[in-house]
Amino acid sequence: METRLLGAEEAGAVLQLVKDKIEDTLYQQIVEDYRQQILVIFGIFDEQRVCGVSALKKDGQVLLVYVMENCRRRGVGSMLLWSMYRYCAAVFRVPVISVLSPSEMTVFFRKLGMQTEGMHMSESGQEGREGDAKIRLVMQVQPETPASPLNSKTPVIIAVVVGVIAVCLVIFGVAAATKRIFLELQESALEQLPYGLEEEGGFYGEGEDPGLEGFPDAGGDYESVEDSTTGMAAVPSYIDEDLSYEITDQSYDYTDNEKETTVITFQVGYPEVTGLSSKKVEKKVNDAIRSCAMETVDKIYINPSEEIKETVLSSQTPMLANLVESKVTYATDGLICVMFSDASYQGGPEYFDETMRACTINLESGEVYELSDIMELSDSFVEAWITGMQKETGKNAFLTELSLKELQKLLSGKEESGIYDVEFFLDRDGIEIGLNFNYPPEDPHDLGYSWVTAPFSYKEIKQYISDKEFWNLLG
Repeated sequence: METRLLGAEEAGAVLQLVKDKIEDTLYQQIVEDYRQQILVIFGIFDEQRVCGVSALKKDGQVLLVYVMENCRRRGVGSMLLWSMYRYCAAVFRVPVISVLSPSEMTVFFRKLGMQTEGMHMSESGQEGREGDAKIRLVMQVQPETPASPLNSKTPVIIAVVVGVIAVCLVIFGVAAATKRIFLELQESALEQLPYGLEEEGGFYGEGEDPGLEGFPDAGGDYESVEDSTTGMAAVPSYIDEDLSYEITDQSYDYTDNEKETTVITFQVGYPEVTGLSSKKVEKKVNDAIRSCAMETVDKIYINPSEEIKETVLSSQTPMLANLVESKVTYATDGLICVMFSDASYQGGPEYFDETMRACTINLESGEVYELSDIMELSDSFVEAWITGMQKETGKNAFLTELSLKELQKLLSGKEESGIYDVEFFLDRDGIEIGLNFNYPPEDPHDLGYSWVTAPFSYKEIKQYISDKEFWNLLG
């Protein structure tokens, strides 16, 4: 599934699908706020099928989260909320996320780490009638360093998220309960927070006109509107049109509803391959893909270290949460490459981590490749790679803490500090080779990136290859 920010035409078409399921005043408010450029709308899609929609005001107020009935219990609400909270941190850069919750839902929100601030008053200044009262809950957010835009010619550069992001918040229910959980937030002290549109293009994207002519009745192909994308979503995939096997989406979803003091929730997406000629190899391939997808869940929950246990015990809001999204970036009959975007809380809100990882697998043998298996890590290659990394970050000081020999050792998988983690993935245009970063606090070499990759076209990389059998598997 894919979550994305919607343009005017697409937003209008998607909102039409839920217009009759929400209160008319809420629908009109969303339309009007969108026209005034103080609200953004997210949609989540399974291919061309709409699975959910959400609306977020630029002061951090969530007006709408709706999950289609046939998509519930699949973590759709989680992904929508995750996207909105990250957008608040990276784009709107507001310090507080708030929600007005019916009293019967406050336990649910508190379990996610939100704190009660007070009771919402009616216009007359009196507390609402029992059953109608809304409770205001808040969560502090520190702004995220913006990531650089990504297109097919640039590397993936994701900035570290600092602060709290509400994760895995699934909103669903029968029709009678549905309207009650659409969160109509009133004007509040948040209006006094300093905020404004970006000077160039605003938060709708440079040059896009949110004029919304005919907005309520807009139609069209749900995939026709594309905002500027970053990260994994912008990686151009190559999938052979005549694959002899099938690729389907799978997920591991788990929320511990028994624990009162600790948030434990996981949503891990990954692909599964079926139809290979050898069932033994097929199992080996799928085990490798799932293992890669579940790496963080294994680290923080299934087989936690003493360090993870200590972070849970020391956090005021204990939280073990992991959201993993996957994308097949390359697939032929002989080879598959899967990329994962991983965000997690590893003990509490103050222990946030974001990484990229990928696995490239031979579909004839089940072998999982390391970079050193397919590349000649010569001086000339390492120099070309580090030049590419510095070029794409725009910082000549990037990775200068390491010598050429240390970089060679790092890329060969022999680096032992735990600061750097080598990753690579194939896509339509070539190969991207890069690092995840795990600098200790206050490290002067930490320039604020969670992961960075440098691109090589297939023509550029040809002079550095070492395993011709591997490269012959490419389509």
